[in-house]
Amino acid sequence: MTTTITSLEGVSEADWLALRHRYLGSSEMPVILGEGYSSGKTRWDIWRDKRREQPLTENGDDDERMWWGREMQAIIGRAVARHKGWEIHEGREYAYDDATRMGATVDFTVENGDGLGIIESKNRDWLFWKDRYTEDEAWIYDRIQLAHQLLLYPQATWGGIAVAVGGNELRFYHHTRESLAEIMDRIADEAQAFWASVDAGEEPEIVGADIPAWLMERGPVIERDPPVDLTEALPDVDQMIADWEAAKAQASAYEKVAKGLQAKLLQALGDNATGLGRLKGLAQKESLIDAATVERKAYKRVTLKAFDRSPDGDDTDVDVIGLMP
Repeated sequence: MTTTITSLEGVSEADWLALRHRYLGSSEMPVILGEGYSSGKTRWDIWRDKRREQPLTENGDDDERMWWGREMQAIIGRAVARHKGWEIHEGREYAYDDATRMGATVDFTVENGDGLGIIESKNRDWLFWKDRYTEDEAWIYDRIQLAHQLLLYPQATWGGIAVAVGGNELRFYHHTRESLAEIMDRIADEAQAFWASVDAGEEPEIVGADIPAWLMERGPVIERDPPVDLTEALPDVDQMIADWEAAKAQASAYEKVAKGLQAKLLQALGDNATGLGRLKGLAQKESLIDAATVERKAYKRVTLKAFDRSPDGDDTDVDVIGLMP
């Protein structure tokens, strides 16, 4: 493998994207090996992209994600330098190999007693880390990225994966070239097979997530009838719209009045409303009474004991109709 290294100082974003477009990068290689994010790009996505002569313009979401990635990368680099006591250098160059058509920009490099090392930085929340990492081994996605970069830097003797977990803890996974040798062999084989399929136009098998984009590229053009001009179909459409809006306004006003009258009737009838409610509430003829009924109060018949205090007097029952509160 013959690696060419070019500086990215002063290179525009467009030129960097055009350069990267010609090679398989570190974020694409895990997908090619079947170890990508479940909601991320697929092998078919990358195949379709590499078939294009020019890269697609990054959208706003990608720009936002990349900005956060760069900001967090710098913080993780400082954390590694602080915890390890190393002098680290941010990657400001692009390494690529025309034979395998792979390329990468590393996050950091370190020179120490073990020789040249490459550091890949990751920012993960705690649950993500718990599901995909162990105390001794990083997620396979990260290991593939590091192995990919070690292939492009044959002079590097070791590599590390620095993971910021939950925003307040640093985990560091150390690897040698020997520990990643098997993954490196897989990368070389799969990269060759992938580019062969791109050059031959042999489309990879699609998965469910690919179907919408696949159909959009191959589906027939849907021809729609021109919209109907209502002013021609209905000459009096303006008056119809005005009448419709007026009817809606009247219906809304009457509904409000009806609710108010119902509330007043229920309050006026008091306990007597219970009997009416057993039938159909107030939706019956008894409720459609004149307006004077609104002022009527509910009366109850009660029986009071009248006591005669004379020696020969008898107690007398007296019916009284009284207004009950």
